[in-house]
Amino acid sequence: MKIFRVNRIYPRSKALPALIILLSVLSGCVHHPIIAFPASDIIAQGPAAVFKDDFPFFLSPKTPDPGTVIPLARKHCGVKVLGDGPENFRLRLEAIKQARQSIDLQTYIFMNDRTGRETCRLLKERLGEGAGVRLIVDAYNKFNQKDRELLREMGEAGIKVGGFEGLKFSFLNENYLPTLNELNMRYHEKYLIVDDRIGFVGGTNFADEYAGLDAAPGTALRDQDLL
Repeated sequence: MKIFRVNRIYPRSKALPALIILLSVLSGCVHHPIIAFPASDIIAQGPAAVFKDDFPFFLSPKTPDPGTVIPLARKHCGVKVLGDGPENFRLRLEAIKQARQSIDLQTYIFMNDRTGRETCRLLKERLGEGAGVRLIVDAYNKFNQKDRELLREMGEAGIKVGGFEGLKFSFLNENYLPTLNELNMRYHEKYLIVDDRIGFVGGTNFADEYAGLDAAPGTALRDQDLL
């Protein structure tokens, strides 16, 4: 009988379903701000703005087209040269926190330390909120039991975790003696792509020694990344 009371209070109307559909469509069109970084965190327009004083850059006389080597900002895009580890990871983790649709992360090293565990926590959090999360790490990580446990934790949580394996055996079909570098084919490409809108690229791994945490003097690692 309760259903009839509801019908009498809210009489049926042909306009109601249409209103519900309209509101649903409009809600889907609402623009959710993607990675709302402060304006000071983004720089753009030309190599002078992209490269900092502590990162000297000179064009080689052999460079035929500067546009192929300088990450010039396209229209409606911004480029930022990231600084040290704390600044780099502040922005990385903020991007992950604000992800709404997808997080695609590819790295060489993903350590089970403070940086790795905090990243893991945020990735699982965003996964629980409906974002798709994919992670590719180099098989180098499998040699450390502690790191494997963290990767297994993410996989069991539903994150799509893949590993790049690789010793280069193509030399078996070649008539030359391979070098050590040719035998050891590791996967050093590193990307963090959030909502297909924001990208981090460079040489930074996910580990305390890159994030500037608990590093003894002279042991912190500094790689150049771009946002």
